[in-house]
Amino acid sequence: MQQALREGLERAWLEKDCLRARFRFPSTLPLFAGHFPDRPMVPGVLELAAVRYALGQVREDALQLEEVVDARFSQPVVPETLLEIEASLVHKDDGRLRVRARLRCEGVEVGRTTLVMRPEDPS
Repeated sequence: MQQALREGLERAWLEKDCLRARFRFPSTLPLFAGHFPDRPMVPGVLELAAVRYALGQVREDALQLEEVVDARFSQPVVPETLLEIEASLVHKDDGRLRVRARLRCEGVEVGRTTLVMRPEDPS
């Protein structure tokens, strides 16, 4: 999955407390051979991982996923399609970060999720 995230990320950036990212997953990635052979699509778990990965690219501190509060996928994402992520970041007093993300392809919402991240344990 890390290979897919590295190869698929085109750009990730912050605008105030908003994460923005663009991914385009190459159709040559091995994961598409089994998901699904005749009609490949980006797995939902990869879409969630893309939000986390993009966040890691723009922050200096390491964060761990604590909870997937919700995740809804309304349309399939196919390889080679531009997947755009826009996520609001809400910092909590206890150091956790609430990430509310919308995922779009060609301007159409294809999914949304809310994640809770926490600082990575240094041990």
